[in-house]
Amino acid sequence: MKKEFLTDFGLTDEEAAKILAVVRDENQQLTEQVKDLKQQLSDKDTELTAAKESNTKYEADINDLKTTTAIKLALSGTAQDVDIAAAQIDRSKLKFAEDGTLTGLDDQIQNLKASKGFLFKSEQPKGFVKVGAGKDETQEKETMGFREAIEAAISPSFN
Repeated sequence: MKKEFLTDFGLTDEEAAKILAVVRDENQQLTEQVKDLKQQLSDKDTELTAAKESNTKYEADINDLKTTTAIKLALSGTAQDVDIAAAQIDRSKLKFAEDGTLTGLDDQIQNLKASKGFLFKSEQPKGFVKVGAGKDETQEKETMGFREAIEAAISPSFN
């Protein structure tokens, strides 16, 4: 706003100067407020970006933990050492289904059992081998309980 604009309305030069001074002060205050608000907005944008990055990291950590847990649960009970067997699983081929199950894991475990069976516990039944069983390698070994093994060992027909 110019002084001539105010004097055209019949204001004196002194009155016009006072009005212009007040307008300039208010304009300067508003300009400073705008700068402060822009800085606050910039700071909040920075905080939001950092929060999004942090959230992405935490989501990745949670998915990694879910995957690790699912693998170890699937291998527990069958693997000799769950950690060693779990290290053989290719995580890039695993995906979470919508129901929360891990797809592709069963196939990898079956392939691992076929290719590296020594990582898994034997699925043979536990027990004692009958006396005389297994002399012929083509025969399967028969198993018996502890009592039957003792009886077989002390029976009079034992050679």
